[in-house]
Amino acid sequence: MQPFNLTNALVPQDEIISAGPPKDGIPALDTPIFKRAIDYSFFDDHTQVLGVYHNGVAKAYPIPILNWHDVVNDFIDELPIVVTYCPLCGCGLIYESEVGGIRTRFGVSGLLYQSDLLFYDRRSDSLWSQILGSAVSGPLRGYSLNTVLTQPTTLGLWKRNYPDTLILTTRTGYVRNYEQSPYQEYDHLEELYFTPTHTSDLFPSKERIIGVQVGEHVKAYPFSELIAYPEIILRDTFKGKVLHIHYDVLNDVATVTDEHGTLYPSKTMYWFAWYAFYPDTAVFKKSIR
Repeated sequence: MQPFNLTNALVPQDEIISAGPPKDGIPALDTPIFKRAIDYSFFDDHTQVLGVYHNGVAKAYPIPILNWHDVVNDFIDELPIVVTYCPLCGCGLIYESEVGGIRTRFGVSGLLYQSDLLFYDRRSDSLWSQILGSAVSGPLRGYSLNTVLTQPTTLGLWKRNYPDTLILTTRTGYVRNYEQSPYQEYDHLEELYFTPTHTSDLFPSKERIIGVQVGEHVKAYPFSELIAYPEIILRDTFKGKVLHIHYDVLNDVATVTDEHGTLYPSKTMYWFAWYAFYPDTAVFKKSIR
């Protein structure tokens, strides 16, 4: 039986589909355990992580763990956060987890919208779009979560920048093989498990991009275009906003800063996922800057 009420959904009901597992079939982590970098040895420095830094506290969430759990309910300093990762879209985002001033915990719904994770809050069973960061159905529909600046990077780079970082451990309370990805085959295939409404063949479906939003406008910077750019840092102006796109070819990670060197909100994901949500996106191409 469908555990979620979709009658008031802000997106077409027929585009909310099952990913296979039932509600909480993929278990969120509610009591994450961390180790200091100096004491951590399970994953090597090439491991992809989501890094977050707030009020002098740094934390890293290894993607091999997030692949099995999708959602982590946590704190950074005293700020309640929810760490989200959609393996199907290659997208990791972190949000403040207060809704209407109340700390809210989230779980994995087992449902998708545009091939992207829909997580749910345990207070109202509202469904939340991971990429949009907003509730698309239920009593809290229309509410949005505040974005926490997140850096998809490698464990080695993150430790170099934040040597005192805390790192999520595999002591999750669940028996999982965190050394093997359940999506290993999917990651290397062009095919998608679930086809979104909007598709584009401008780039391969799983081309990694870093996307930004300025006002109501969005732009994608495909890694294949960034790797061909001869400068270490690409300076681009989008809708009057000066942006510096930093692409590390050796680690295959990218970040965006403004003209003052301050981290600018961005989202890294597969091209198909970005286009599914933002079909009117601008796209950086070296030949059409």
